[in-house]
Amino acid sequence: MAKQAHEILAEALDSASKSTVDNVLQSRLITGKHLTLLKKEGFLKPIVKGWYLLDADLSHSDTGESVLWHESYWVFIGQYLKEMVGDNYILSPEQSLDLHTGNNVLPSQLLIGNAKKANRIVPLPRGLSLSLYTATEIPKQSDVHDGVNIYPLEMALIKAGPSYFRRQIQEVALALGAANHRLILQRLLKEGHVAAAGRLAGAYRELNMPSAADEILSVMTAAGFRIKEVNPFDEPLPDFTVLRPQSPHAARIELLWNSLSERITVQLDPAFTPPKNIETAIELLEENYSQDAYHSLSIEGYRVTSELIERVRSGQWNPGSEKVDQQNLDAMAARGYWEAHNQVKETIRHLHGSGLSAELLRGDLSSWYRALFGPMVRSGMLGASDLAGYRNRPVFIRGSRHTPLPMEAITDAMDTLFTCIEKEPHPVTAAILGHWLIGYIHPYPDGNGRTARFLMNALLVSAGYPWAVIRLETRKAYMQALEQLSVHQNPDPFIKVVLDAMNYPWQK
Repeated sequence: MAKQAHEILAEALDSASKSTVDNVLQSRLITGKHLTLLKKEGFLKPIVKGWYLLDADLSHSDTGESVLWHESYWVFIGQYLKEMVGDNYILSPEQSLDLHTGNNVLPSQLLIGNAKKANRIVPLPRGLSLSLYTATEIPKQSDVHDGVNIYPLEMALIKAGPSYFRRQIQEVALALGAANHRLILQRLLKEGHVAAAGRLAGAYRELNMPSAADEILSVMTAAGFRIKEVNPFDEPLPDFTVLRPQSPHAARIELLWNSLSERITVQLDPAFTPPKNIETAIELLEENYSQDAYHSLSIEGYRVTSELIERVRSGQWNPGSEKVDQQNLDAMAARGYWEAHNQVKETIRHLHGSGLSAELLRGDLSSWYRALFGPMVRSGMLGASDLAGYRNRPVFIRGSRHTPLPMEAITDAMDTLFTCIEKEPHPVTAAILGHWLIGYIHPYPDGNGRTARFLMNALLVSAGYPWAVIRLETRKAYMQALEQLSVHQNPDPFIKVVLDAMNYPWQK
């Protein structure tokens, strides 16, 4: 008996899934017949010639619009480089430092030095690219990030050029705080890096680590090198005393807060008076409730799993109709939003009556998240384990170059965020940065956008400001403003979005 179409498709999916590494497929590993069929059905999205992303989200044909592309980016890079230039390559020192310090923005152009003398630029989806260049020296020992060879931290600091120190002050500070300065000194001595020694000594001194600076200068001088200490930074430095070598992601959250807080506050009216009775403000926000029921920003793609393959094989796969009835899903989401909204009102009362505390926020945000998805758990749409704590898998934001923090960094980063909110003197600044950093960290598998807006409004209303309704028609500007903050640390567009949503009367 001839196979039916869905059986042939299931066979092709099974073959492809067995040949992929984290959703990345090299076309030569499957038959031409399977390749043609999967491309036609939309399951294979092109990355570069001969390489595809195996993705069951048929609502997007463009690889760059797939959340799986961001998840699979570094895996693809590692596989592609191994195929093209072998193992004798290294990521640039500057981009190696970005990875060591938790800078999760995907680089617009990835720079790879290689010994094979391959020199070309390879265009990648979503406007990204890979630049291969001939490297005069490849380190004998390298670190590995998601399958890609990178410079060890201390070596990257020595190799990074002066312009990186001028542009990426936060990354330099985090790297020097985490690095072993004696390992840096050993390599400086061994290879005679005079200019780097002066630059690093100056950086250590500017970052209030004078003993490390003095040791580099004295030891290098004693070894016969003539060292001129230079300040590698072009501008005054923010307070970097928060550095925590064991947690670069948490330190980055605090550095971002410290560097942006003043820039935001100067655009706000410093005078605010909390109301004596918060109930009036709560009554007002009740009037706007229906307008505020806003959908989640976290949109996940489908994966090709064994369960999906079996649904295709049995003829039950129908991408045109959702697995869960959409009306039931919408009803459960609406009920969850209402339950969480009621809990936010109680948080507002506590914040107004007892004052702001990191401990209160830590507990209440978890309660909001459980309320958002409690109805789905009770209905069987989600498992009870989905309500436990922070996410335990990577997540990616469709259309953004920012990659949320790795799951192992979430707890420390969130604790740091709550502490920053507690210490921030201006409630609107706390609301703006708190909202943004929830999305930046992305602590939950879903519902991060709703949780971020709840946090923002709890901080605003408890201090006497109006509830900010982010309207659907402003969604594009809203998302672009969040991207500007996450990728370029430019707060101005997001300040405007929030103040407009508040009908803030004191914009400057």
